[in-house]
Amino acid sequence: MTARAEETEYKGNQTITIYTGHIYRGEEESISFGLRKAQAIDDCIDAIRAWIDKQTGQTRHGEPTGKHPKQDEDVPF
Repeated sequence: MTARAEETEYKGNQTITIYTGHIYRGEEESISFGLRKAQAIDDCIDAIRAWIDKQTGQTRHGEPTGKHPKQDEDVPF
């Protein structure tokens, strides 16, 4: 399964649903949020990516960061 995003609606409000590409309890795992949260994520995307690298010990392209996961380091948040 591949990660993907779809425009959706919740109680009359426009939302986006992101499918992770994983199965959880027999169903596709997903997260949904509206415009305000999407804007906050967009504003902080570099910090989110740095945090992911820190937690996984590798970059988004699978290259090692040279640091052990969860090791203390400076992250821009």
